[in-house]
Formats: sequence, C-alpha cells, structure tokens
Amino acid sequence: MKIVYISGAFLGNGTKANAREVIKKNIETAKTYAKSLAKNNIGFFLPHIHSVDIEEKSIDQTQRFYYEQDVEFLTRSSDAVLFIPGWQESFGARCERKIAEELKLPMFFPKNPDDIKEIIDWNKTANIDPRDDDKTIDWHKIIDIRRGMARAMVPAAA
Repeated sequence: MKIVYISGAFLGNGTKANAREVIKKNIETAKTYAKSLAKNNIGFFLPHIHSVDIEEKSIDQTQRFYYEQDVEFLTRSSDAVLFIPGWQESFGARCERKIAEELKLPMFFPKNPDDIKEIIDWNKTANIDPRDDDKTIDWHKIIDIRRGMARAMVPAAA
C-alpha cells in the first residue's frame, strides 16, 4: 500500500488567544482530506491528529517534538505528499515540502478534498519508490532541514 503524507497548517497564523479554535479548524479540514483518501482506498498519514489531546507540553515544545516525529514518518514511510490549501502558512509544511523535493516524492496540491483525481491516478500506477535510488538523494540536506525544524523557535503567538 502506498502512503500519502498529508501536510498542512496546524496552528498556521493562529495567536495565543485563538490557538485552540484555529488548531481545531485545521484538524477538521485535514481530516476531510484523509477521509477522501480513505474513501478511495488510498493509505495516508495525518500528522494533525497524532498529537491531539495527549500533550501537556507548551505549544513550542509540542511543535518541536512533533516536527521531528513527523519528519520520520515522511522520510521512512511516505510515498507522496498532499498539501492542503494554505500549507504555505505553516513552517512545518514548508519544511516538509523541501524534504519531499529532496526525496523526489510526488507532491499533490488539491484545491479541495474532492479534487484528488490526480492522486487516485498516481496510486493506481505508482510502483517505484523514489527512495530506492539513494545515490540521488542528498541525505545531508534532509538532515540539515530536520535539524533546523528541531531547533526552530516557533514564533511567539501574539
């Protein structure tokens, strides 16, 4: 089974005052993309939901921890990446795009959860893992991006 990594804003442009509602909205949006993939028998990893309600850390600590964990899923298990509209607002999603580019993973930019025909077609025909040719991947660059994510200070919400 091929796995599509779903990348998009978690906190995005939220502030401390509205963080919970922004995160909840972004999670619900991300889930609609996951449901659309599942409905079409396409495997996925949705990083938005693996951290919900299980952390007692600050937003800064939580984001650093999950950035690193998400990169492990992206580099080890993902065969393609779906970018949710608005992904550019997310530091993590921008880094995930750089990593996907380095890994030469197919990237999809659907306009809405029903706009996944390109992913469906790819899933039917995809049979080569771009990571099979390790000589073409600059793993040092991926490690540098990952280190930058782990060290990044999440911008203080206003």
